[in-house]
Amino acid sequence: MTKVKLFILATCFCLAFGIAKASDKATVNYTLSPELQQAINNIITTSKTNAMDGLMQFSDFIVDKKFKKELKKKEALTLACREFLKAGLIQQAAEMGRLAYETDGGYFPAIMTYGDALYELKKYGDASALYEAAMVAEPEEKSAYLKGADVYKFVNADHSLEILQQFKTKFPNDPDVNKAMGSIYYYQNKIDDAIKAYDTYFAEFKGEDLEAQEEYAIILYIKKDFQGSLDKVNAILPKDPNSLSLNRLKFYNLMELMQVQGAKAAAEKFFSSFKDTLYNGTDYKYQGQLAEMLMDTAMMVNSFEHAAKLNPEKAEIQLGLSEAYEKIGEAEKAVTAYKKYLEIAEPGKKSANGVLKMGKIYYACAAAIEDSAKFDLRTKYVQAGDKIFSELETMAKDSYLGPMWRARIQTILDPTNPIESVKECYDKVYERLAGKDESYNTERKECLVYSAFYYFKKDDYDSAKDYCEKVLAIDPNHDLAKNILNAIAQLKK
Repeated sequence: MTKVKLFILATCFCLAFGIAKASDKATVNYTLSPELQQAINNIITTSKTNAMDGLMQFSDFIVDKKFKKELKKKEALTLACREFLKAGLIQQAAEMGRLAYETDGGYFPAIMTYGDALYELKKYGDASALYEAAMVAEPEEKSAYLKGADVYKFVNADHSLEILQQFKTKFPNDPDVNKAMGSIYYYQNKIDDAIKAYDTYFAEFKGEDLEAQEEYAIILYIKKDFQGSLDKVNAILPKDPNSLSLNRLKFYNLMELMQVQGAKAAAEKFFSSFKDTLYNGTDYKYQGQLAEMLMDTAMMVNSFEHAAKLNPEKAEIQLGLSEAYEKIGEAEKAVTAYKKYLEIAEPGKKSANGVLKMGKIYYACAAAIEDSAKFDLRTKYVQAGDKIFSELETMAKDSYLGPMWRARIQTILDPTNPIESVKECYDKVYERLAGKDESYNTERKECLVYSAFYYFKKDDYDSAKDYCEKVLAIDPNHDLAKNILNAIAQLKK
């Protein structure tokens, strides 16, 4: 698994590995004035309902003359940055952090807080530079080392480990180093090393660290130890029942373990507990797979449509969407999704298997149409599928699959009467099977039976009899061949 995929998984579970809590040196000995605190609260409240209005309110706030004097203080700016950071207003936090840092570039709380804001903005290079500056400003503060190591895993993972070695030298008995190392090994895709680091951390740490246990459960999921991950989730979920990532992880693990009823219950809780904006494409992909298991086709389609809207670049989602559309008979949509799947999974290639699958989609959707009012649609699907199978026949000239599927899909239009073009296709199949071993006898019988049926319907009983005998030479108990011979015997009486 690539680092990019691992990072996406980390984001999916809302992880922030290794971020140390504020230390004494990061404490700000200052209290915001009631007026300034209220102005900050108002911006936060407005932003929850209208982000643009919140930004405009913030723009007015930073130039408001009545706050000018207080906002010249590094302490006030740092605390304001933290308030916005805590509320999830990262842009506003970063601006207040920048002002605090520019006011006093050696002030440890401002350096760390501004770094935290840039970290949340995913400006990892800038954040790492600030944490390095914090190490210089306060070389005995472990939070700077841990945060520096954490952010450097996105910039230079090897340097992260170097920082942790410095940390280990300064704080030889601190278990946090193993937690941080677990995070970095995880990002480097050294999953076994990550597990060992976390095991050491849990053995040394005497308290209860729910965050670390959650991270450990996620790593077990990534290692495909789904039962171990589920056991860990079940142990800690009662202590944090409203955790988005824990509820998500429980659902994922139950799906991977194929525990359908458990997954159904976990999915109902997960999808009813959080805002729609918090769900991601993988959530809906698993929901679509669950719907397929429960034979809820409507939910399967809806789920994969949501997943594809959120993550159109994921091959497995496009494949799931194609299969969902196929189940409801939407052949053209199914083929379009399957083409997208191929573009992602096999970029620049046009494989015979991919062409075959697209033709099979049209075949399945055409065969499923029984309503006479939709026979025009059935004909349309048959013609589209036959065109694709014809392309396959040309692509793979030694393969029997192209002509065989052409025969099969054309037969849908009139299964009770022989079709000349179908007979021609089966003759090609039989020729292409020449020299192949007995494992292809099922395909041979299909060709021979159709020929027997063809000649029987044409009243050429001698030819029909010959083909039936060829079938029975392969399979003495073939019912249709026997029935045709019996019918011929009756007609000749």
